[in-house]
Amino acid sequence: MDNIEYIVNLRLWGRIMSEMHTDFFNKEHEYRFSQFIEIKPWDRFFARILDYIFIITLVFYLFESLFHITPNGLVSFALYLAALFIWVPVEGFLMCIWGKTPGKWLLSIKVTNQDDKKPNLKQAMTRSFRTWLYGIGMGIPVISVICLVNSYKTLVNSKGLPFDKENGLYVYHGYHGTYKMAVVVIVYTMVILQIISMLPLGQTYTPVSDEPEYAEEAEYLNELGYSLMEEGKYLQAREMFLKGLETCSGTELRDTLLNNLSWACYNLGEYEKALIYSQEGLELGDNSSNEYTNYGNALYALGYISEAENAYRTAVDIDKNNQYALYDLGMINYNSYCYYEAISIFENYTSIEKADPDGWCYLGLSYLYGSSNTVKAKE
Repeated sequence: MDNIEYIVNLRLWGRIMSEMHTDFFNKEHEYRFSQFIEIKPWDRFFARILDYIFIITLVFYLFESLFHITPNGLVSFALYLAALFIWVPVEGFLMCIWGKTPGKWLLSIKVTNQDDKKPNLKQAMTRSFRTWLYGIGMGIPVISVICLVNSYKTLVNSKGLPFDKENGLYVYHGYHGTYKMAVVVIVYTMVILQIISMLPLGQTYTPVSDEPEYAEEAEYLNELGYSLMEEGKYLQAREMFLKGLETCSGTELRDTLLNNLSWACYNLGEYEKALIYSQEGLELGDNSSNEYTNYGNALYALGYISEAENAYRTAVDIDKNNQYALYDLGMINYNSYCYYEAISIFENYTSIEKADPDGWCYLGLSYLYGSSNTVKAKE
């Protein structure tokens, strides 16, 4: 009986000693980590900003591609907050699989557990979530700055952050390298230049001496939108025209804005909107040849061929030198096998647009199929 009691006490004592040894080892490991690990708070900050630049750019790009809307105001702020939250699971998976993120890779930062291995999924997700919540304050202005300052002080004083220590994770810094630093500098330079280029957009328009005077802001927005269309920036142009319509007071200017808005939507593939804006403009009266051309373009894109043909004919009746209406009218007749009519139209078109090879090509094909005149077709 005494032997059994002795064996039980021995095992209990062994377990106590084992737990004391493990606790001592963990504290010793943490002590060594805190004494010899290199703390670089600014590297960690800039690495995280690089990651946020990546995810925010991606979210904004996908939003514009899907909805054809340039986010601004509250929409822009909501997307910014959403992007930071989306990064939480993305960062967690990257840390679990790769052990680092693009920003951490560029600045040679590695996060490991006590076994010097990549964090497991739970550790990575917990760290990412707590960084979002406590490290950057969910990205909310003012709160975010307070959290960042607090994290900086904690990191410098304690040589570690709570969401790292409590998860048994350690952050190591390596050598950046010339090429990595070059990429970092380029990315930050591009972001700064982009921010600078966007600053004037938030300013109230004030005419200066070398600019023409505009009777109202809508007139200026119309001119700005038209300039953007000439550069192929139809999305930004559409936003300018929409803002112009909100402040427009005159019927003539409203008619112009609607016509330009129709053309911008047409080039963005928004044919139903283009048709609606064209119809609104035509309802105002005193319509131009270009308005009927835009109206015809929208109808043709939506498959209303006969209505589109009537619109183009009206445009040509108003202005016989409207090359856009002539070309589209010629194409409708060509595709409808009305080659004699197409010949007449394309002859008028090529007399205006002498350097357009497409016009000459369809004129030749119309002669070939319509009258079998190979001589004229070759010409």
